[in-house]
Amino acid sequence: MKEITSTQNPLVKQIIELKSKASKRKELKLCIIEGLKEIEIALQSQIKIEKILVDNALEKIPDFLLSSEAELLSCSKSVMEKLAIRDLPQSYIAIAKTNYLTLSDVKLSQNPLVLILENIEKPGNLGSLFRTSDAANVDVILCTEMKTDLYNHNVIRNSLGCIFSKQIVYCTNDEVLQYCQDNHITTQATFLHTNNYYYQQDFKQPTAIVFGTESTGITEFWQKNADHLIKIPMLGKIDSMNVSNSASILLYEAVRQRF
Repeated sequence: MKEITSTQNPLVKQIIELKSKASKRKELKLCIIEGLKEIEIALQSQIKIEKILVDNALEKIPDFLLSSEAELLSCSKSVMEKLAIRDLPQSYIAIAKTNYLTLSDVKLSQNPLVLILENIEKPGNLGSLFRTSDAANVDVILCTEMKTDLYNHNVIRNSLGCIFSKQIVYCTNDEVLQYCQDNHITTQATFLHTNNYYYQQDFKQPTAIVFGTESTGITEFWQKNADHLIKIPMLGKIDSMNVSNSASILLYEAVRQRF
């Protein structure tokens, strides 16, 4: 196994650049995955991993890493600390190929459950939404008008690797609306100024649930074009919740009804 001991190694510099620059990730079609569980899910999801950096202090490397096609590189503590996010060094860091899907790539179940995310701004929230979508077995996540890069390292980290286990497509609102209409999927958009509560709706049929940006919610596009506008009762002094918490409530209402 090759060893990397210098923080000035070209590969170390490339990883730092890939973590910090969306333009470089798109140019090279590469992303960085930190953490053993995240790497495991990526491998299970048939993501192509090129290299895996391993802390040289580890006594044993998991068999699924040894049996993968990725090149394993042993790295010093100083190197792993240099590459760490938020001063939390990981024992495993991977360089993987990105996989940008289009709507034509999507495979739907007979009774699809779809999550539509309009311009979610915070990478941490986006990652959490992917993780919840995996837990609720959402068919596909359609991300519209997005400014956050799909392979931002905080998205990957907060998704716990579920960014690789789900079908995720970046596209426009118009494309998503047409896709839902073509596939006979009812759109339910979350909106504060409606009298319809989410628990009054039927989620047992093909359904897409729409969430807007954290600060202002859905845009006028979905206010006008969604089949239904729905809300969660807010009984305290605030009028909204974190978008990932709201998505958990609605997605699991769909799960409950479908059970």
